[in-house]
Amino acid sequence: MKYLVIGKPRPIPLPPDQAINLYKAAIAWADNQIKSGKVDCLYTFPEGGGMAIGNVNSQEEAFDALLSYPLYGLFDWEVEALVDWKHAYNAVIEMFTKMGAK
Repeated sequence: MKYLVIGKPRPIPLPPDQAINLYKAAIAWADNQIKSGKVDCLYTFPEGGGMAIGNVNSQEEAFDALLSYPLYGLFDWEVEALVDWKHAYNAVIEMFTKMGAK
């Protein structure tokens, strides 16, 4: 299962030494997630925050992965399940066909 994960920063100030350590841990976490295939891509937004496409086998696995992110508490999160576009289009065509469209 693929998920789009969007993180938007909360206005939580951090002392610079804590920020440096947390961001270094986040880099290591992201590198590990990408290397393992659990994350397809990860991008940041110019104004702060970012997005990732994650690969997991269940919602619980997605939840656990998100909680393991070192910067988890500094963001508000949106998570959306993704469906392959061709599968979705074919399913819609089939639905309209069953409704009598030709």
